[in-house]
Amino acid sequence: MKRLIPVFVVLFSLVSCSGGLNLLNPQETTVREGGLDHRLWRKHNLWLVAEAYGVSVREIARANKMKTPFDKGTGDTIFIPGATKYQEVDYKDPGWNVSLKSMSWPLKGDIIRDWNSDLQPDGLKGIDINAVEGEIVRASRDGWVVYAGEDFAPYGKLIIIQHRYVLASLYGCNSELLVKEWTRVEEGEPIAKVGRCPGFTLPTLHFEVAYFNERINPLKALDISYDEMLEEYDREFSDSSPNKDKTE
Repeated sequence: MKRLIPVFVVLFSLVSCSGGLNLLNPQETTVREGGLDHRLWRKHNLWLVAEAYGVSVREIARANKMKTPFDKGTGDTIFIPGATKYQEVDYKDPGWNVSLKSMSWPLKGDIIRDWNSDLQPDGLKGIDINAVEGEIVRASRDGWVVYAGEDFAPYGKLIIIQHRYVLASLYGCNSELLVKEWTRVEEGEPIAKVGRCPGFTLPTLHFEVAYFNERINPLKALDISYDEMLEEYDREFSDSSPNKDKTE
């Protein structure tokens, strides 16, 4: 037990300074045949983990049989194929100039399934915008295309764009993808063409917004600024933190 005391002291100190263990990026991995298990923490998401280990999102998705990019959450372990040692996940501002204003609409159209709808395909959580099939879908904000493919069944052909820090937008149910992975896109740039969600007859863009690996109501991101989202998220996280009473 004596050998555990220094580790406990260090962790307790970090928890006290950071406001909770979830703020840490601990080296918790288990090496096994073909790769290792990486434990996800508050600011980790699938594409940042993939970048840290030098593997693609699709490799991790297939290895973990993921239905959506959000199948794994805080505290879960995710298998990284081909990895041999722990890599720290960098969630800092990547350094490009990204506007702090609210996002812009990816296209014009009627919302036929909203955030609270029970009619969206299983696994999807966002809004569905009705449009003409083949209509151009545009990036809602500047960022990097971290995924372009169809490895997540409910989304069909999917684009994921990472914006500032850990804010991302997802564009699913497309008929054609117009951008490649790891290309930089500007707000308003064409990225895809409208298609149909699996199992639905109307041409639709499925639009999601993710923040700290959690999906939020896209209408909020289209209405308030990044700074306002950050303040709101940090406030909600602090209120729900199991270490709140211990660190105040």
